[in-house]
Amino acid sequence: MVVAAIDTVFMFVSELARSRDFYATVLGKEPEHSRQEMLASFDIGGTHRLLHSDANATWLPADAKKGVGMALHLRVDDVDAEWGRLDALGITLPEKPTTLHTGIRKLAMK
Repeated sequence: MVVAAIDTVFMFVSELARSRDFYATVLGKEPEHSRQEMLASFDIGGTHRLLHSDANATWLPADAKKGVGMALHLRVDDVDAEWGRLDALGITLPEKPTTLHTGIRKLAMK
């Protein structure tokens, strides 16, 4: 896989306001994007640190520990070519590439 960049480090937090304040203090700047008690995004040299609240997440199992976990979003030149390459290697992925409402092609690996 040829990774062009690390696009987003997506962190799940149980106390968004506290986490947002911590990163604002450490980074010395306010988030570039914030949405109520749902998310806050800090740009660090072109990589986004996205804090996402899972406090009210209905998609998590009832016994899941909240505020723990992350997702790493990598940027590649051709998502469909990567899908084909990984498939040829026998790596089973949970879904085929999809197009987001922004036009960005996405491929999820769990």
